[in-house]
Amino acid sequence: MKCLFLAPLKSPDHPVASGDRVIARLWMRALARLGYTVELASRLRTYHTMATLATFPDLEHQAVEEARRILRDTALDRPPNLVFCYHNYFKAPDLIGPGLARALGVPYIVAEGSRAPKRLCGPQAEGERRADIGLSEARLLICASRRDRPALEAALKQGQTLIDLPAFIAPEDWPEAMVERRERTGAIRLITVAMMREGNKTESYRMLAAALAKLGRDDWRMDIFGDGPKRSEVEAAFHPLGSKVRFHGVQDTATLGQAYSSAELFVWPAVREPYGMVFLEAQLHGLPCLAGLFGGVEDAIAPGDAGNIVPDCTAERFAEALARLIAARERLPEQGRSARRFVLEERSLEQSLVILRKAFRKAGIPLPEGD
Repeated sequence: MKCLFLAPLKSPDHPVASGDRVIARLWMRALARLGYTVELASRLRTYHTMATLATFPDLEHQAVEEARRILRDTALDRPPNLVFCYHNYFKAPDLIGPGLARALGVPYIVAEGSRAPKRLCGPQAEGERRADIGLSEARLLICASRRDRPALEAALKQGQTLIDLPAFIAPEDWPEAMVERRERTGAIRLITVAMMREGNKTESYRMLAAALAKLGRDDWRMDIFGDGPKRSEVEAAFHPLGSKVRFHGVQDTATLGQAYSSAELFVWPAVREPYGMVFLEAQLHGLPCLAGLFGGVEDAIAPGDAGNIVPDCTAERFAEALARLIAARERLPEQGRSARRFVLEERSLEQSLVILRKAFRKAGIPLPEGD
């Protein structure tokens, strides 16, 4: 059985690394593990930060041409059984999937879709309307964040199935995660990992730099992994902190895994983050996390004392929370063990497959034989 895969926000083979690309790749792996032959149907990217009516005619023309091409290609091969879209929302509506699924007569699935009815009257109305088309036609809606559920549930139509399944991680990709952690002495090792691009990422970096400046203690060191067009601005924000902060750029998985394993606490304000895959990566390596309460971040962090989430997050509040964690440093290893259990038991690829199989059956979507 064949699944056509779409990711209008960012293609899974896009050259720029990001959490969205990681999640798209993991979805393709999950579908393959269910037994589907997964094909990336199109690389058309519809992402726009301020999409207006004038934005869409050209995108829609490209989408029509892509759909025609896909239908021509599939006519020469065995027909698809499923169209799957990752991340259909107002900034990146799926302009291909709904019509493609109708033309093929197969189920259409949307993972990490979101509705925002308030945007139907604002500058983002055109993007919201187009995203709604896909959300209204999906046989199965996979909700990644508890904050997205109310709007999705309110608009649910007869014949649609809605399930909860936050983003997940493949532990086998991180061999360092299972290495026993050593007790650390000296200055506490903090770590963060994030792209350095305009907008929320840069704002988070500025808040983190301001929080560290307000910390009022010197018994810490920070390692920062990431790169991007705003790197010079990010480095400038941390410059007053001197040698306590080190920048490492983008590193491969093995090097990053070693860095996670050498740290004691992952810190990231996560300003307006929709989720945050880095929290799963850090916790898999036994790191407790400190984050701001934004978007779907709370779905990525272990409940209880392993998850330290700052509501109404500001630099001052983040600094206060960080100071408390450092003062109770002896509790961090146990928090980290709880965080690792959370990821392995609730946010792993293997556990997500169990939920997916049940969801497909509930929605009447055929699974490959033998699954």
